Amino acid sequence: MNDKKFLAENFAHRPLGMRLAMLARLWRSVIDQALIDSGLTQSRWTVLMQLQVVERPLTVSELAFAMGIELPPLTRTLNQLAESGLIVRVEDKDDRRIRLVTLSAQGKHQVAQVNRVVEECQRKVSEGLPAEQLDQFSQTLNLLTENMSKLV
Repeated sequence: MNDKKFLAENFAHRPLGMRLAMLARLWRSVIDQALIDSGLTQSRWTVLMQLQVVERPLTVSELAFAMGIELPPLTRTLNQLAESGLIVRVEDKDDRRIRLVTLSAQGKHQVAQVNRVVEECQRKVSEGLPAEQLDQFSQTLNLLTENMSKLV
């Protein structure tokens, strides 16, 4: 990000919650920049990755909950992904009113490319950090997430 949208000055002096939010926004910006040639927006690549991680078809409500977003913007994104051939919506075999969302073959291929970009970004941003420190950071994030999930 060469346009100075993010200034790291005094970052360490901000409250933990603010730093977590800033770090998440900065991370998404790094990935957005790395994926600029793919034509995928943040809302699209995050949906694709969420569907891949879960490894099973999801209802739109389940997907919205997993991503922490509202249904209207997700529905727009799903429509765009379906039009692009990256996802498939199918009827639930037990309840025909419910639509399940899953990656198409093309979507699986696209998300594999996204994963390669994300892994390369992770490698770059973690340069100079010992493996033990990264592991500890991961464990800390997991515990913070677990504790926060009890508060909502």
